[in-house]
Amino acid sequence: MDKMETVYKMLVTLPGSPTDFVGDKEGSSGYETKSNNDYQQNRNVVPFEWVNSTLKDRYIDTRKGNKPFVNEYYQRMSEIGRLRSRKELSALKNGETVSLPIQKGVAVKDGKTINPNVDVAAIFRYNDKGSQVICLYTTDGATLECDKKMNRHMINLEKISLGNQSKNWKEGFKAGLKEGDIFKNANNDATYKVCIENGEYVLRRTNSVYTAISIMPEDKNTAVLYKVDPQEYSPILATHYFEGLV
Repeated sequence: MDKMETVYKMLVTLPGSPTDFVGDKEGSSGYETKSNNDYQQNRNVVPFEWVNSTLKDRYIDTRKGNKPFVNEYYQRMSEIGRLRSRKELSALKNGETVSLPIQKGVAVKDGKTINPNVDVAAIFRYNDKGSQVICLYTTDGATLECDKKMNRHMINLEKISLGNQSKNWKEGFKAGLKEGDIFKNANNDATYKVCIENGEYVLRRTNSVYTAISIMPEDKNTAVLYKVDPQEYSPILATHYFEGLV
C-alpha cells in the first residue's frame, strides 16, 4: 500500500492525467479471493462499508463495520488525489512543464548522514492563472521487491537551483517567477524565497532556523511547493515569454 501511495502521488504531480483503477484507493490487490486465472485473479473490490461504517450493503453477509487500516489508506489516497483540485496547485492539472537541473540532496537518518549525494529530480509547472508549482522527486528507499517495504530517509537540500538568470526565458521564468517570490510546502508551513545568487535563480528556506529544504518520509518521495501570490493569480501575458528577444 505504501508503494501504491508513492506511485499515485508521483502520477498526480507529473504532466498528464493520473490513472487509478477501481479498487486502488481501497487497497484491492486482485488476490483477495480465488479465481480461474491464477495469475491475474479477479481483482474483487473491497466492500465500501470497510471504508465507511455508516454504509450498509444488504448483499454483504458480514456486518463488522469499517476496517480502520482500509479507511486510513483510503483517506491518504483521497488526499493525494485532491492535490489537483487545490486552486494554488492548479498548474498540476493544466500547467506548462519545465525541467529544472538535477538537484543534490543528503539522506539523513537519526541526525546522521546516510548518503551525501542523492539525486533529486525537479520540475517547474505554471499556468495562465498564476499558479506556479515546483515538484521534487527522489527514489530514496525504492525497491522492486514486492515483499519489502520502502525504507525512506529525510532528504535535505541546501537550495533548489532554478536556472541561470541570463537564460531565464528558456525556463519559463518570464511567466512571472521573480526574485523575492514566496513559495510554501503543500503539506506544511515551510516557506521559501526566490533569490538570485551569482546570476542564478535559487529557492531557499526563509521562515526557520532550520535552513534545509527537506523531502520528508511522509512526502512519499514527492515534495510539492507552490507560489504564494498576494495578487491572486494575475493573468500572465504570453508576450512576457519573449521580452527582450525581439
